[in-house]
Amino acid sequence: MSTPRKHHYVTASYLAAWTHSGEKDSPLQFVDTILKKTWPARPDSIAKEKDLYMLDLSSLRDEENAMAIERALADLEGAAVTWIRRFNVGTAKPSHDNLCWVFALAATLMVRSPKMLSNLTSTVSGGYIKGSSPSGAPHALPAEFAELIELIMAEHANEQGRPSGQARNEALALAFSQVQNHFAVFKRLLWTQCAPENDAGEFACSDHPVLIQGFRMTPDGDCIKDGDSPKRVYFPIGPQAMLIGYCKGDPVPAVLDKATVAGLNALVIGQAERCVIYRSAIFATASDGSIEATDAAVNRLMSA
Repeated sequence: MSTPRKHHYVTASYLAAWTHSGEKDSPLQFVDTILKKTWPARPDSIAKEKDLYMLDLSSLRDEENAMAIERALADLEGAAVTWIRRFNVGTAKPSHDNLCWVFALAATLMVRSPKMLSNLTSTVSGGYIKGSSPSGAPHALPAEFAELIELIMAEHANEQGRPSGQARNEALALAFSQVQNHFAVFKRLLWTQCAPENDAGEFACSDHPVLIQGFRMTPDGDCIKDGDSPKRVYFPIGPQAMLIGYCKGDPVPAVLDKATVAGLNALVIGQAERCVIYRSAIFATASDGSIEATDAAVNRLMSA
């Protein structure tokens, strides 16, 4: 059986929520902010890159499967998206138990973009950069996956100068070693599933869908207040649903007005690495504070 070479950095089955059918072989609206083009595209045809999570076996002490990361992500994504679909259609409500799967998916989406992995590869090519070790009980990822990350990090801990394959392995290890930190932060927050008002349009998504506002995380997993905004985590799970994490005493309403939805869409669009995804009608706040409808918001993206 041939090995898949195109790896999604945003899960196709997660993006399927932005199609009218909810299936990943149906089209959604796709904006490429680099090519400055927009077209209908299937979720399984976008947000992917060749060999993104492929490990270089030559730099590992034993012959680990080169597809170990992609396989572990696929298992996690399947469980998380099952719950997200239930949230979207109203057959389940978010709870501590089922949200753990969604937190795990969100935590991986924080670290797996091509830009982040490319920057890490360049950084570690010149020498080892210490990251947070995923040692201990791995709550967000399968135990064997966490052990693989530890193996890669320990293998090259004292070496200088990286062959390209070795640097790539270590960049992947450093990136995914942060998953547990993000997961732990998400678990500490309170969460509400929010929907837009009837006239507020829909939520957009991007290739960097998890948004953190009001704080930043250190490499050791500590949260540091950043600016005057309240600490929030925003995770759109469909055009009519967004999970919002917040601290005790700072709740968010379950139904959001047009101005709030437009502001959140502006955050989503602003954090996009390459692509913005939507289903039909969206509103977004422009730099002058005005609220733009779909065509104006997309045109601004295309001209930026």
